[in-house]
Amino acid sequence: MKKASRFFDTAEVYGPYTNEALVGEALGPIRDQVAIATKFGFDIENGGILNSQTKHIRKVVEDSLKRLKTDHIDLYYQHRVDPQVPIEDVAATIKDLIREGKVLHFGLSEASARTNPPSACCFNR
Repeated sequence: MKKASRFFDTAEVYGPYTNEALVGEALGPIRDQVAIATKFGFDIENGGILNSQTKHIRKVVEDSLKRLKTDHIDLYYQHRVDPQVPIEDVAATIKDLIREGKVLHFGLSEASARTNPPSACCFNR
């Protein structure tokens, strides 16, 4: 991978699911040389509504890992903030996934400063 991109960003909602599968297929042979980011937060099976409940995050991370053909996601971020789920609950779920080695880093997409209290998002393994 000389002079090539080493960071690849996708989401379960792209396709839906298709883009993650394509990324997983393409990057499988060079997985240790690249960083993969993907997003969660929509309940595609229920019409694409927002859903960042713990049970849903745990389900979709496993699904993404399978499609991406990897044992971990380098950057896992919430695609849209779910107003029905406190961000602290989302962060706690991701913290557990980090401890389990399934996720390395956590991010937020399209979040405001009010959404991102330091206590919710600053943690170590």
